[in-house]
Amino acid sequence: MKSENYLGWKNKETWNVALWLSNDYEFYKLSKTFYKYSDLAKYLKAEFSEGTKDGVKWDCSKLDYKELDELISEM
Repeated sequence: MKSENYLGWKNKETWNVALWLSNDYEFYKLSKTFYKYSDLAKYLKAEFSEGTKDGVKWDCSKLDYKELDELISEM
């Protein structure tokens, strides 16, 4: 197992954002209207908060944007 693996995601930060987008109904509905996570992150930061309630910023430099793009495309 690589050191950059957290519950099937690249890291804990990416997992945490994915968890919020998948399990919070409002974020889930909103995520379905975006194609790129970077655009969604800008919107979330402007309209809601700097990050998740667990303290991970929506635009954290550790996030794997490719994985999050795939997540929202599958919603």
